[in-house]
Amino acid sequence: MKRITIHNPANLEGAPISAIFPGDEYKAIVEREEVQLVDPTDQDITYAEVLNVWVGPLAHVPAMLLEMSSDPLQRTFAGAHMHLVARRPEADKIPNQETVVSVLVLRPKASTLIRPTLNDIKRAR
Repeated sequence: MKRITIHNPANLEGAPISAIFPGDEYKAIVEREEVQLVDPTDQDITYAEVLNVWVGPLAHVPAMLLEMSSDPLQRTFAGAHMHLVARRPEADKIPNQETVVSVLVLRPKASTLIRPTLNDIKRAR
């Protein structure tokens, strides 16, 4: 099972979410594949089902996919660009409009939450 690191995971309950990544390494992921989501410290978050994979230039990312982002910072083009600049391994190569990115549309599996969310904690009280 593929482990995918998502930054600032929020809104992992309910509607599908999206996450943007530099490069095209996720183009091989197929729809309905199950992946494991982890945070930047490699702590398990949850499992998710891949609903769709979009690969193309940063300037062509559909706004609807950005608006679905789990990370509030990535919900605008400027925010997604800033995220890619901050997370890119080659600090001297700033992504531009032609940079190829991958956007994954995911449906988190509520029954397999590994780490409780704030809503889970509130309901448990």
